[in-house]
Amino acid sequence: MAEIGVAVVAGHTGRYEGVDYPMVGGFTMFGIGPRERLVTSRGARPGDDIVMTKGPAIEATALLANYFPEYFRARLPPDVFQEAYDLYWKMSCWRDGLIASRVGVHAMHDATEGGVWGALVEVAEASGVRIVVDEEKLFMPRAVKALTEAVGIDPWSAISEGTLIIATDRGQEVVEALRSEGIEAAVIGRAEAGAPGVALRRRGGGVDPIERPEKDPFWVAVSELSRAR
Repeated sequence: MAEIGVAVVAGHTGRYEGVDYPMVGGFTMFGIGPRERLVTSRGARPGDDIVMTKGPAIEATALLANYFPEYFRARLPPDVFQEAYDLYWKMSCWRDGLIASRVGVHAMHDATEGGVWGALVEVAEASGVRIVVDEEKLFMPRAVKALTEAVGIDPWSAISEGTLIIATDRGQEVVEALRSEGIEAAVIGRAEAGAPGVALRRRGGGVDPIERPEKDPFWVAVSELSRAR
């Protein structure tokens, strides 16, 4: 991890259904630096733009394609399967965070368990703001759409390590900086004063509340595909 000056000093041992090869992950991380540069999920302010990087279900798509390659090769076009398979290398958002922070951010949170919806709810609750997401501004890689449809799971509530939710008063500048480094991003909504929570403004009009997902559909898919082997 010399690229970002990180030393791995400990590990984690676990077993996941259907996985028969070793994995390495960082579950507890310690960082040392100036307190004034610390960015958490608690800093979103009314008026902030909400930026999303990469799209939803990045991790869910990548892991399912890598855990069950033969299943998805048989159900997806070859180029779409390869795109899903290669998302494995996008399951990190440290570059997203460093690029965005150089522009200026108030809060950041990765979309792991519960996906994009879960991350947005957590930012709203931690920051004490209402987040309104515009449906027409949401985006999704074609491989994510195809694979999640193939197994019937909601991509917006599926685990998405690699996706970063950012609150900033310089949304378009952050988006342009990310895109200049090859990371897709868009302003998907705005933080407002009000009771903490998340709402989705529909394309055709109307606003629907977004609740914290009760369960992550990725794990249901892993279990079902494992039994079907």
